[in-house]
Amino acid sequence: MRLGSITNVILANFLSQRVTTQSASSAASGSGAPYEQIQATNLLGSHFGVPGIPGSYDYVIVGGGTAGLTLARRLAADTSITVAVIEAGGLYELDNGNLSQIPADATYWVDGSTQTRNPLVDWYQFTEPQPVNPSLVHVSQGCSSRYSRGLEAEAFIIQWEEPLEVGVLGTCYGIKGSTCHDPLPDGASKHNLLHTVSRGSTGSYQKWADHVADPSYSFKQFLAYFEKGVQFNPPSADRPANATSKYDTTTLSKSGGPLKVYKSTLAKRILFGDSKQAAGVQVTSGGFEYQIKANKEVIVSAGAFRSPQLLMVSGIGPQATLREQGIPVLSDRPEVGQNMFDHVSLGSVYAANLVTHSQLITDPKFLAAAAQESDLDVAFGQDWPDIELLFLDGNFISASTDSRNYVSSVAGLVAPFSRGNVTIKSIDTNDNPIVSPNWLLDVRDQEVAIAGFKRARQVFQTRTIQPIINGAEAFPGLNVTSDEDILAVIKQSAASIDHAACTCAMGKPTDPMAVLDSRARVIGVKGLRVVDASAFPFLPPGHPQGTVYALAEKIADDILRTI
Repeated sequence: MRLGSITNVILANFLSQRVTTQSASSAASGSGAPYEQIQATNLLGSHFGVPGIPGSYDYVIVGGGTAGLTLARRLAADTSITVAVIEAGGLYELDNGNLSQIPADATYWVDGSTQTRNPLVDWYQFTEPQPVNPSLVHVSQGCSSRYSRGLEAEAFIIQWEEPLEVGVLGTCYGIKGSTCHDPLPDGASKHNLLHTVSRGSTGSYQKWADHVADPSYSFKQFLAYFEKGVQFNPPSADRPANATSKYDTTTLSKSGGPLKVYKSTLAKRILFGDSKQAAGVQVTSGGFEYQIKANKEVIVSAGAFRSPQLLMVSGIGPQATLREQGIPVLSDRPEVGQNMFDHVSLGSVYAANLVTHSQLITDPKFLAAAAQESDLDVAFGQDWPDIELLFLDGNFISASTDSRNYVSSVAGLVAPFSRGNVTIKSIDTNDNPIVSPNWLLDVRDQEVAIAGFKRARQVFQTRTIQPIINGAEAFPGLNVTSDEDILAVIKQSAASIDHAACTCAMGKPTDPMAVLDSRARVIGVKGLRVVDASAFPFLPPGHPQGTVYALAEKIADDILRTI
């Protein structure tokens, strides 16, 4: 978790305390000596839970990421509510130096290396070996996601015509036919990629609303929650163009209820009382286990891998899996950990006549439409893009060791048919869950990938782009032209965009395959919700962070309305 993320939430829900001294009578103290009851005034430590000391709160949130901190801020804004956030990570500024803040350092810890790593900021979750690109087994899921505010992404709207011409090197967030869809700027994570947070298509949210039988998920009704969570603070006129925006303290609320963050604390399992009511969370800090009680609800926001894991070790999931691990079955929900969506990227690489991330990484001196359209339309809807085009300033496809500058033309599949799954290795959440993404196993995904590869390559053959290109295509080379050869390249070089989702999917309460109802409540128990990307019934096109924010805003609003 980023220090700015924690302090933004704390300041937004600031609890002003006074120092008081109270004398006790000899009858009360038993010694005749007075004692002092001291309350701190405006100390940062007042907002952190003390490891090892059990606590009791109205709402206990597991995971201080995009959804968890949004929920915490909104709930704690009500002064009558107490909130605790259990976060396995620490503070990025202390645990990762400047690598989480400087955009040029965004590519650290993302190469999947088993040797170079920072365990303080990443779970190092490895997948099971995959038929597509067996070497790609690292899933970059941090201990928490950065709660970003006001970061502008360099994205451009491009209208496509034949012959294909583009005027700016940017990003096309979803292409359907020959039109590039409008991106929405914002977003970041533990890697300050200065990327974007986009919204899905109108049809994708209507599909969501239909799937869960709740019209409040239609785009028209959902839109208010997208707007609530996005704010851009423009840079001051006297700062360098590439400098970080200053904080605008006027956007921070001066009131709020008690909020405690238990950092470096791992949730072990959810505790239940009578009538299958969630009663708290068993946690560990520095190897010491204790309990944090929930008076009203436990909300799990641990991500697409850790949320289903926590449900399963707590007795909620596929009956056969739970019994195999000796876990008492509290609620048999066979789809916990199933239905995993992810977006996959692929493309080609070109040497460039401009400075890119390639030289930052490799030069120490410098460092000082092939698929059936009907299948796609029936499964996803006519306004759902098939691919996303990204033009990246570096060689993000193949390994390069020289000091040349490279750019990559990348296509991302945003309407995948392949589905992965997550299960547990043991009853201990210290053990990473078992993740099998099953990228590109569906032949229809392979056909779209080939078409997307060709389209991405076509961009760099335009007259506008040619002035920045230095020589022929560096990877895979223009000799790779047949569908068979292109598919072979894709299978060896495809990479996840780290959009894993849908592993605790919403559905109708009567659907035996649903894990959650439309209010994110876990079916079969009481007082337990899951609010993060794992709760999506399917993965909307584009980048999911904006939808995670909106979902968290929506569920927080639902909770506050029903108190």
